[in-house]
Amino acid sequence: MTEISIIGGGRGNPNVAYPMALTDDTPITLTNQSPRNILLTGSASGVNVVLPDATTLTVGDTWTIKNASSEFVVVQNSGTASSAFEFVAPRASIEIACSGKANADGTWVWDRSDYLKMKSMKGRDYDTLDNNTITGTSASGTGAAVNQGYNGNLSLQTGTTSTGRIGGTLNNACFTGSTGNQGAMILDVAASFPSGLSDVTDEYWAMLGIHSQFNGTIENGFFWRYDRATYGDAKFRRVLAEAGVMTPTDTGISATVSFRRLTLVTNSAKNRIDWYIDKTLVGTDTGVTFANILEPDFVIVKTVGTNNRHLRIDRISFWVALPERV
Repeated sequence: MTEISIIGGGRGNPNVAYPMALTDDTPITLTNQSPRNILLTGSASGVNVVLPDATTLTVGDTWTIKNASSEFVVVQNSGTASSAFEFVAPRASIEIACSGKANADGTWVWDRSDYLKMKSMKGRDYDTLDNNTITGTSASGTGAAVNQGYNGNLSLQTGTTSTGRIGGTLNNACFTGSTGNQGAMILDVAASFPSGLSDVTDEYWAMLGIHSQFNGTIENGFFWRYDRATYGDAKFRRVLAEAGVMTPTDTGISATVSFRRLTLVTNSAKNRIDWYIDKTLVGTDTGVTFANILEPDFVIVKTVGTNNRHLRIDRISFWVALPERV
């Protein structure tokens, strides 16, 4: 842990950013005496900026964090319920103010520099989804389709065939893998699973993430998977797939019919993946290699039964860092 403070208790000149070099997997912990304007530098991965204990602050205390590094940085609150609440992109910034101090976690309001105005990022926040957001690339069975649902969400439906399936790819988005010139990437999805989770009379499995286009098999990628029949429970697995071989790891967190926030973050070298569920880090994979061009892809497949099952997606955020421009 690295704690930033100014000797003698000063808070530094607010008009001058205090530089801080990042170290892999080493959090930067702020206190009420930390500089209010911070510049993060370097190329370290897995860095969290932990906000001060809110009980030591005055409501309105504000920090500006500028991310001049090549990686996504996580900003999280302090205390027992600490979790990420914002991912700050390379060459982006966030201004965050304390709005409540009832406990160490506190409450905060923030303003992130808008990705849409940044020339260093490419992607989109899909807040309202329609039938053009995700293209069905692998449909099989009566009624299998991608349909617009309620309140701007999408529904991937298996249809009523016992082997019905639907795979959908996010339009105009790709991850170039280890051989490409893209930098760090984030895929952030809010998804819910069918009412009545999978059982022995009505089985299905679902996956969401970055992988080769689904046409009945999975070749390469990294993604979330729910598969009660294969794994014997309702928990999410984080899965690495290479040349058709899948390596699942139990997250210990169950799928639910309510929306869950599933987030994947890669580093600029594209050899590390950080996995978050509901803004909490549940695992990290390092030393991975993905040479192929992959896509954000979403799949639900029935294996038993004839009930139409829906995988609902409410929001998608997909961004990749572009090479620095001279």
